[in-house]
Amino acid sequence: MKFLRIHARAILLATAFAAIIAVVSILVHISLKQWTAEIVDTNTTLTQVVVGQLNESGHAVLDSLNQLGFFSREPRTMDDIHVMDTRLKEVSSTVLSRAKGMEGGFFFIAFDEFYGYAFPTSPPPLPVYGPPPRSYNMIKAQVMETLDSNAAIVRLHKFDPAIFPLATEPIIVNGSALGVVWARIHIERELPTLKLRQVINFGAVASLLGFIIALLISMNQRRKIQRIHADLEIVKTGSAHEVTEYRGSLGYIGRSINSMVDSLRKEHGRREHLERELHRKEKMASLGKLIAGVAHEVKTPLAIIKTRIQIWQQRKDDLKKSHPDAPQFEVVSDDSMNLVINEIDRLSEMVRRLLFFTKPKAEQLRKTNLHDLLQHTVNFVETKGVGKDVDIIMDFDVNVPQLYIDPNAMEQVLINIIVNSIESIRSAGTITITTRFDRGENVVKIMIDDNGIGIPEEIQPKIFDPFFTTKEKGFGLGLSICYEVIVAHGGTIQFTSKEEKGTLCTIELPIANRNQSERSHEK
Repeated sequence: MKFLRIHARAILLATAFAAIIAVVSILVHISLKQWTAEIVDTNTTLTQVVVGQLNESGHAVLDSLNQLGFFSREPRTMDDIHVMDTRLKEVSSTVLSRAKGMEGGFFFIAFDEFYGYAFPTSPPPLPVYGPPPRSYNMIKAQVMETLDSNAAIVRLHKFDPAIFPLATEPIIVNGSALGVVWARIHIERELPTLKLRQVINFGAVASLLGFIIALLISMNQRRKIQRIHADLEIVKTGSAHEVTEYRGSLGYIGRSINSMVDSLRKEHGRREHLERELHRKEKMASLGKLIAGVAHEVKTPLAIIKTRIQIWQQRKDDLKKSHPDAPQFEVVSDDSMNLVINEIDRLSEMVRRLLFFTKPKAEQLRKTNLHDLLQHTVNFVETKGVGKDVDIIMDFDVNVPQLYIDPNAMEQVLINIIVNSIESIRSAGTITITTRFDRGENVVKIMIDDNGIGIPEEIQPKIFDPFFTTKEKGFGLGLSICYEVIVAHGGTIQFTSKEEKGTLCTIELPIANRNQSERSHEK
């Protein structure tokens, strides 16, 4: 029932169309049948009339020949037969020329042959002998039937593609039958109705089948449209679902919708990224002002404290050397002094890192071989000894050109990222460092891929935020500094990570000419 409700209009149209085709076909068939019957009847009557005229016109010639004993004497010469045939042809041509397409002649019992054959309206060359071979047996059979019955016969004959009415009439001379006169006319050329009927029947069937196919296609299109509509309802919910793509025009629409939705998603992602960037920059601007003040106020007291503690430590060492046997007074223990110094060093390192945000991130731009810098960085990291079985693989693109960058700042970025990759590997693993030159985008790509524990999805949007860290002794400034350095070089940095599968860091640095780099440096 649901199918009938959905497709009721299409089914109704198909039924109406089929009924119209059927009615038209029946009417045309009836009309053609009547038309054919009229043509057959007309030509049959015409043939019957012509054969009577031919019999009457030839009677004088045949009567004279019979009086001369032509049909009874033996033997007859070929010249005699030729003269008879010629005279009869003249009679036949005269009579048959009155009806276009008519042909006919005479059959004689004494000779058991056809003579006087004529087809005067036939296009050249004119036929000379008797009936054509394909019709010969049909005509002779009716001739013999006429002789047996001694009566005229009119009959319609057919063989593909010929259709003709044949009229035969006995030739009676002095009360005896000498033979038969015959005439026929081909009417297949006048019956295009036969072909037309086939065409109409075929057209009716083809139209009906075509409409059924169109109905099925329409139903299929409707089903696809309903599917696309359902897909759009899912897309409206914000799901990453895509519209089903089909072939043809609906496929083009589906691909266009998917392309539009994909563009909207990318635009939405880009807008969110820009919003995060704006928020981060606002935070960084506020943080920069705060850091400048904090660094100025904190750095000097820390230096004084560190100097004083170092003096205490020196005096204690001097006291030990001058009075080795004197009792020692534990004013400040070694552990306490070391702890204070370590913490002060930690504060100094934090201040140094904080000061990084208040000064240019790419101070010394110069032409640098990126692969040499990467090799130097890897050698430095490997010499530190991390106590893990980590294999670092380097896959460098020989087409990568030299870059105008700040090698010191860039080295800090690479060290930070490689060390993070090493720390993410539990005991043994692999880090792959790849470089590629993208001529289309005119950028150099650095990809650092590890198979460590990865970055949890919920914290990935925060990894560049200052002071955000998951390490117990970290400051949360490493990746923030990396981000600032890469942005200062006009590049981009992003991380793609899956938990327990590893992390891929992709850095893109633009290819800038030397003049641009020098102008950037002057600023």
